[in-house]
Amino acid sequence: MTPQKVRKMSRVLEKLDRMLELLAERERTFDELKAETSLSEETLNAVIDFFVTHDFAERRNDHVRITESGRKLLEL
Repeated sequence: MTPQKVRKMSRVLEKLDRMLELLAERERTFDELKAETSLSEETLNAVIDFFVTHDFAERRNDHVRITESGRKLLEL
């Protein structure tokens, strides 16, 4: 893996970690997450879908909250 790809992957992982940290504080709306992460709507939807698919978060209507699995992931 090239150094550029490693740096890019590191930035992506930092953003994923930051989103889980925000959700660990409290449930958030999509718009709140968008404002707090500066991610595009498309990217934010993809991240939330990833979290939901892997049981790290739950999405209900416009609200997203962390699951117990998401909290455990933050402990790593």
